[in-house]
Amino acid sequence: MKKDSTAENAARFVVNLWRYRTSNRIRAIVEDTIDILYKETKPLIIKAINESHFILSIPPGCNFKTFKDKLDYFSDALGYDVYVEKKGCSIHMKVLTEPIQTMYPFDFDYENAKGFLPFPVGYSAKGLLIRDLARFPFMLVGGVPDAGKSNFIHVILTSLLVSRANCYITVFDFKKTEYSMYMRDHGLLVTDESKANEVLYKMNEELDRRNQWLSEIGEVKIHGLEGQPPFLFFAVDELTELQNKDSQLLLNRVLRLGRNSGFTGVLGTQKPSAKTFRDGTFTETRSLCDARMCFRVKSGEDSKMILNNANGVNIPAIRGRGIFQWDDEIEVQTLFMDPKKIMSLVPNKRERVIIFDSNENDQPQKMLRPRQ
Repeated sequence: MKKDSTAENAARFVVNLWRYRTSNRIRAIVEDTIDILYKETKPLIIKAINESHFILSIPPGCNFKTFKDKLDYFSDALGYDVYVEKKGCSIHMKVLTEPIQTMYPFDFDYENAKGFLPFPVGYSAKGLLIRDLARFPFMLVGGVPDAGKSNFIHVILTSLLVSRANCYITVFDFKKTEYSMYMRDHGLLVTDESKANEVLYKMNEELDRRNQWLSEIGEVKIHGLEGQPPFLFFAVDELTELQNKDSQLLLNRVLRLGRNSGFTGVLGTQKPSAKTFRDGTFTETRSLCDARMCFRVKSGEDSKMILNNANGVNIPAIRGRGIFQWDDEIEVQTLFMDPKKIMSLVPNKRERVIIFDSNENDQPQKMLRPRQ
């Protein structure tokens, strides 16, 4: 039997009238986008928490991953970022209507932060994003000069120092001037490649000692153990300057074997490519970094080297704006940290300095324990 087109048009008019009433614009666009993307079986909004937060059902034949892959269509139609999360058989969709500002000063409530080595990644449209370095535990950071890479490392270092985290800090500063004003008093500062090779060698010795200790006590990782040794955090800025083949292999070994024994680190580079290391091991080193922070890049290829996708080319030309990728991928504005203000925030005493004695390779390392 042929359907009455007049009745169909009237029904469609009523639906559109309801969808596009003044207080319902966001929901209307979401439902229209679903109708366009799904011709038959489709997710349905079953509850509206508020005007920008919806709960959708996932019918048989649909899955969360496929729905999540279509988020760009919703973002383009709405003009806002969209965040989704799977809870049971439902999808929680949040339309992030608050824009991200272009600058946020450093402000970290470390006393209420959870985790072993918490730090503020930056502000997303959902608010301040806090993550634990001990859970990555290695992160690749890339972007063009002055995009915010070194500032981001300053934020991480300051967070560790201010929170008095149970860790020792080593910074490989091949620019020689970026971190010297405070790291000489609060960590081990390495500014030339020959010294870097010695320190990386000692780091591998410590790695072997810790893994042997874990084996002897029958544990998998040091996290949370009674009498846990301090974490060993390191930052490399700029990674391209580390061209000694032995140093590259030693760094690669720390990334491969050090995650359970308390090593965590950040690798920063302006030009990520397979040729970052001349011997071709950078691709493997990159793959060992679970977390990524991509600031503005020049090409889709540079973005793919950091994020494994081309999303980095869409980052606006705002200093400190980037895409953080780990458990999810989200745009953030990192906090601004003036290096001259760091000294007013951190303790004055050398309480967390690790000293690797490079005169004799068989000598044990000397450590000054951080204050608990």
